[in-house]
Formats: sequence, C-alpha cells, structure tokens
Amino acid sequence: MKKTKLRYFTCRNVDPLSDISVLHFKHEFNHYKHPEEERHVRNFYKITLIAKGNGILFCNNREFPIGPGTLFLAHPDDLTSYRILSGYLEIYDVLFKENLLREYRTESRELLPVLQEGFRPDSDASHLLLLKGKREMTRLIRLMYGEMRSNSPEHSQIETAYLRVLLLYLERERRNQNRENNSEKFVRLVRDAIESEYRTGFCFQTLAEKAGVSPAHLGRIFHRASGMSISEALKKHRLQVAADLLSNSGDSVSTIAFRSGFHDPSTFFREFRKEYGMTPLAYRGNYGIK
Repeated sequence: MKKTKLRYFTCRNVDPLSDISVLHFKHEFNHYKHPEEERHVRNFYKITLIAKGNGILFCNNREFPIGPGTLFLAHPDDLTSYRILSGYLEIYDVLFKENLLREYRTESRELLPVLQEGFRPDSDASHLLLLKGKREMTRLIRLMYGEMRSNSPEHSQIETAYLRVLLLYLERERRNQNRENNSEKFVRLVRDAIESEYRTGFCFQTLAEKAGVSPAHLGRIFHRASGMSISEALKKHRLQVAADLLSNSGDSVSTIAFRSGFHDPSTFFREFRKEYGMTPLAYRGNYGIK
C-alpha cells in the first residue's frame, strides 16, 4: 500500500453507562469515502465479525481481505477502516472497555498480546488476530447481541461472561495458528536441510535442536505434513538427484550413487529399482541424453 498521510477519528460507541456493547449493522458500499486516508481509533477494544459481504480491512499500514466469517480483534489504538467491495458489509461488533480485562489478565494462561497491559500496536499490524471465525464463536457473538437487545437486568453480566468465553476461544485459535505456523517452519527447515545436505546426510538430533523440539516431535510434524518420514523424504530426494544425473550426465552409475548420497552401491541399485521400476542403467537408456 502506498504511503499516504492518514487522518484519524475517535469512535466512542460504547454506552458510557456500560463496559460492553454489542452492535449489529450494515455499512453500505460507499460508507467510507476515503478508506485509505481516513482511519478510526477508539476508546475501547473491538471484536468484529463480518457476517456478510466482502472488502478490505485497513489496519495501520497493512491491508487484509475480509469476507463472510472473518473475525478480528482490534486494539483501541489500531487505525482501521474498510474498503467495501460488495453491496454492503454486515457486521457484528463486540466493544468492551479496558477495565473488563483487569481480572481476566490475572487469570489467563496465554493472554493475547493485544490485550496485555501497556501493549502498543505495530505499524505493520503483525499483532492483529484475524481468523476465520469458528461456529461456536459466531454463535456466541450473536447470543451476546441477543442479550444486548433483551435489556434484561442481567444482560450486562451475561454479556461479560460471554466475553470471557469468547476471549478464551480467541486464545485457543491463536495457539492453533502458532502451532500451524511452527509446523510450516519445521517442515521447511527439514526440506532445506535435505536439499543442502543430502550428499552427507544430516544429524536428526542437531536438526531438532535447531528447531527447538525433540527428534521424535520433529519427525511427527514432518510426517503429518508430508505423509512420509524424514528418512523417506531424504531417500526420495537422493533418488531424484540420481535420476537427474543419469539423464543429464555421463558419469558412471557408481559415481552417481556417491554423488547423490548413497555410499553403498548395492543399496542404491535396490532402492532405485524399487522407486523407478528399472535399474539405473535401464533408466539411463530410456531417459538419458540421446
């Protein structure tokens, strides 16, 4: 997004007599005249659920695509606006004040960074918790809105209790996101090691230490993501290298076996035939340079 001078406005949508409000509304297509330039901050935290419609969320210096089911948590100091790409955006907003977090902060085991006391948003919005809302979370937000409309004597207490549960759901989703991100990072680490060290092999223990997990855990993560063990992936890569050398070089089969990481020619012959259904020499005859 190109740099531009931002103008921002302060929203004060929480009922001054209440610490929590739940809003349900529609923003029409042209609601935000200049969304790239005009942003909003607020004197409350905001959990937003996009019920219908599509658009772009501007948060600080980042843009995020949003659509039905998108859910995000914004800090009071986040600079936000929308570019609406459909006829309208139907939105639920759960707005709550800082003081509702005092007790929650002392009891939460994995407090979301954005809710921590003294937190200040990053310009790149890397802190923004944005996810596809699970059914239980979207249902909970609608229940909170129903309580808001009921205006019963207990509605504020019930909404506060629901908010606590909703924040716990968000903590769990963030933990799951981190786990998925770590899994991708670990798989990439293994694949990079295989590609760079296939000739000599690599020490699983050293690789696991680099990842900060046990060798068994690293193996489980890789198997879950790739459908094969690290040893199988290493062997497969070596065989692919060998097949390429057989097709594109005039080296002897024994030399190719060593160049591709096999230090026992008989093992190489056996594994190559198992993988490609023919001997290395037959492979060269079929696919080598004519």
